[in-house]
Amino acid sequence: MSCLRYQHMRIIRSFWFILLLIPAYCPAYELSETDKKVIAVKSGGDTDKLHAAIVEIASSKAEQVRAFYVWIAHHISYDVPESKNPQLNPVKQEPATVLKSSKAVCHGYSRLFQELCTKSGIPCLLVNGYTKTTDQFNPAGHTWNAIFLDNSWQLIDVTWGAGGVNTSNRYVKEFSERYFLTKPDVMLEDHYPLDPVWQLVSNPVPVKIWKKKNWQDNFNVNDSGNDYTEIRSQLMQMDEHGIRWAGAERGKQLNPDDPLTDEEFNFALVAKGNEAHKKASDIVIVYSKKPAKPSSKSNVTEKKESIENLQKAKVLYEEAISYYSKVKLRESRDMRVIEQNRSAAKNNIAFINQELKRLKP
Repeated sequence: MSCLRYQHMRIIRSFWFILLLIPAYCPAYELSETDKKVIAVKSGGDTDKLHAAIVEIASSKAEQVRAFYVWIAHHISYDVPESKNPQLNPVKQEPATVLKSSKAVCHGYSRLFQELCTKSGIPCLLVNGYTKTTDQFNPAGHTWNAIFLDNSWQLIDVTWGAGGVNTSNRYVKEFSERYFLTKPDVMLEDHYPLDPVWQLVSNPVPVKIWKKKNWQDNFNVNDSGNDYTEIRSQLMQMDEHGIRWAGAERGKQLNPDDPLTDEEFNFALVAKGNEAHKKASDIVIVYSKKPAKPSSKSNVTEKKESIENLQKAKVLYEEAISYYSKVKLRESRDMRVIEQNRSAAKNNIAFINQELKRLKP
């Protein structure tokens, strides 16, 4: 019996935005000579070539972060039709695809920025959350970035820095400095991260309060609270799944009844389940592909190793089933994939139990 592979569920939601162009938010800006040189760079549809060309112009980490922001804002246009797609195509938002098409939604902008930062050794994470314009709350999600630069975490939204969608639903390019290394209190005026860590304030505001007009009049983000300073210092030692899972839990604690926070928590459960499922499947596939499976008569060392590996895979499958069992997604087809993954895990546990029984003397 061969191992049943799980269906990997791409965990990208349709984060999109409607940004009304407001002159006060988009002041005219005089580009520097370095900015102009960066804008003139041709990507060749390749992130490695683009990165190499940019770092020839911008040498320091700070200069490179600036250059990545400027280049993306001037070369990538917002994909309005794709933003209306309820099932976002993840391939279209991959950095290589974005470079070739020169268009993206917020996830694609943020992924490309993250890719370039990573190539420069600059820690950069995706931040998911809500936005609002002129106090008009947008219930759809949005994605931006947090980077670690000059010994501190800072915020960037290259999507909103590039331009916006006007009242005629047309994208208009208009470069803005507002969303480059934006101060936390300024970013909170129109961006709300689902993970309170990325508010970067000492007293994170709950989303119910943030949605209200002039909420700052009655809530002080600088009061003593939980500024997550110690947690942020640990993020660079965590993997992507660990960061997402911990962030989803923090979000649920601050905003237990918020629908997008709840969705993020469920997708974090999916990610944890997928991670455990993949590790278990990899172990069982290696075991299944052995030329001759060990039997009860095999040498002691070989049999012991096989038993230990199968037991480890069983624990991982049980862990995956536990995560999948807690998932509650709105889309029925997503839930069907989860159920198929859970069923595959159960079948593989049955296979493991059968093999463990066979290996016993």
